[in-house]
Amino acid sequence: MRHAKAEKDYSDKSDFDRNLTEKGIAAAKIIGKEMQKLQIIPELIYCSAAARTKQTAKQILQQIDKKIDIQYFEDLYFGDKYDIFSQIQNLDKNINSIMLVGHNPTMEELFTYFDIERRDAVIKTANVAVFDCKIDKWHKLQPFQNKLTLFLDHRNIN
Repeated sequence: MRHAKAEKDYSDKSDFDRNLTEKGIAAAKIIGKEMQKLQIIPELIYCSAAARTKQTAKQILQQIDKKIDIQYFEDLYFGDKYDIFSQIQNLDKNINSIMLVGHNPTMEELFTYFDIERRDAVIKTANVAVFDCKIDKWHKLQPFQNKLTLFLDHRNIN
């Protein structure tokens, strides 16, 4: 998932400290409600340590009827698709599903790296891509071998 809409004018703070706008908060809530409705509930969330991604994850979690562990990583802000892919490959074998909350261009690059069809991705704010990875252990995760099963865009949810 790419974080929801964030402030554009942040001359008084760093990019890392940008907050969500009211539209961003509303979009994250819509996505969270849709995830709950469709029962797309991750066991774990890896989230960038930036303010806007933390706020996005918080809004989503408030819509889901399950306690989900969330871990914050600077790699999801500073890292590239290879860093993040490696983090996923090192997940505990008892975790069956994970949600990433990060930033572009890395989220778009990761989408393309995951996708078996190798299509170019356009990940707008508050978009969620769900992949079926067909693996029994995370260290077996391979690029270009995973099937996109669902794409959520708050702009298309009533």
